[in-house]
Amino acid sequence: MIEDDDSVPLYHAKEPGIPLWLKLVYILVPLWGFFALYLYWNGSHGWLDRGYWEQLQKAANTTFPARELPKK
Repeated sequence: MIEDDDSVPLYHAKEPGIPLWLKLVYILVPLWGFFALYLYWNGSHGWLDRGYWEQLQKAANTTFPARELPKK
């Protein structure tokens, strides 16, 4: 039998370990989260600010006529 043959080396399975892409995801996603938290801790700024959308709507001419409805 082949199991008894000493000339054939035994097969040792090597554990593949953790894939590199998974290690990178585990490092980069929390860093990305901390970066976003740092940027927006005190409120957003620039074009991400909610108050800035009105200026963008006016520039794109996509504003809805904001008139008050008559009171009944």
